[in-house]
Amino acid sequence: MTAGTRTPLDVYGASALKTRIVLDCYTHRWGPYGFEVEITNVKDAPVYNLEVEMFEQAADKPPEHADFFYASADRRQRIAELAPGETFRARYTVFAGLGHEDDPRPLELALDRSFVQRTGGDVDLDPELVKREPCPPEPPPRYDVRHRVEPSGGGERIVVTWDRPAVEPGDAPITGYQLWTRQRLDSGTWERYGDRFITEAATIPDTDRDAGRYYMIATEHGPEDVRFEHLIGVGPSRYVSLGDSFSSGEGVPAFDPGTAGDVDGDGGNKCHRSVGSYGRLVAADDGIQRNLAPMTADACSGAIAAASGWITAAIRTRARSSSPSTASPMSSRCRWAATTSDSRTSRSRASCRSSTAALRRFRRSAASPGCAISRTCGTTSSRSRATSAMWSSGRTHA
Repeated sequence: MTAGTRTPLDVYGASALKTRIVLDCYTHRWGPYGFEVEITNVKDAPVYNLEVEMFEQAADKPPEHADFFYASADRRQRIAELAPGETFRARYTVFAGLGHEDDPRPLELALDRSFVQRTGGDVDLDPELVKREPCPPEPPPRYDVRHRVEPSGGGERIVVTWDRPAVEPGDAPITGYQLWTRQRLDSGTWERYGDRFITEAATIPDTDRDAGRYYMIATEHGPEDVRFEHLIGVGPSRYVSLGDSFSSGEGVPAFDPGTAGDVDGDGGNKCHRSVGSYGRLVAADDGIQRNLAPMTADACSGAIAAASGWITAAIRTRARSSSPSTASPMSSRCRWAATTSDSRTSRSRASCRSSTAALRRFRRSAASPGCAISRTCGTTSSRSRATSAMWSSGRTHA
């Protein structure tokens, strides 16, 4: 016996859908980058329960791959029914740590070197990558997020400010802003801080010192129109690494662009600031039960701290731009980690002791029992060891 249907039964796979990924032409390091996934039903029957989902970066991604995250937690978009000839568009904004932090130049899409890699499944939608048209001849305006630290009632507060985006003719006016904070850029989630802000400024008091110090701004053009137009802002450092080659990571390439001019020939200095320096490894160590982000790496091979006054001045300068890193009562000048050393003078041992004495005087002037200093003074082959100091909530790290 043979059974059949009154009309032919068509079974479609990927051939029922045409997929394009439309990409912005420009972005900046940690700037918003928009793209759309366009899926068109090219057959004569509806497609049901179509869903597009973007995954966060894998925890085991190769270290040479840039960190990235999506602006919205809603990375899954769907449509119940896609009729024949209709197109579904899933819009996303992604932020990526492309380029280098000291290079403010915009980044332009290189379409001829872009690709989509299938990582699983047995259906290939064979997406087409295209630039968003019209592609402007110049990058769009750059909107930055900044911060400053102000005294407030015996403590300090962080004031976060940002640029006001331009409103094109015929576009909806700006009705407010949202401020989102994050503890780290390589992991974690965004937390909304406060309610709507009407002006281009928000204040984070001492009582909220544990709030994340990476800032993302969402611009509201109405209740249903929220746009991410600003670069990610970075607040006061919780951890600052100073010192000479012991701290910069001499002999441990790769080095930050602009800090190895004698190696790269790019006209940069000779600090040889390594991506694998001690300070950066400490700041990225998940085993340390303390958040050290944001971290500032200012060590430089060959740096000399021959005068204790320089160290004290450096500490005071950095401290004024910092803010509390723990919820415990602390002096406003007692908040970050430093590594100092002197390896270019015959008086290295005396300089080490002098530097440590200056740091101890600074601690006493800060009048905070929560500050602790650890030091190591001595020479190996006439080279002084680093003098290390980390201030935290009653804990000492060396």
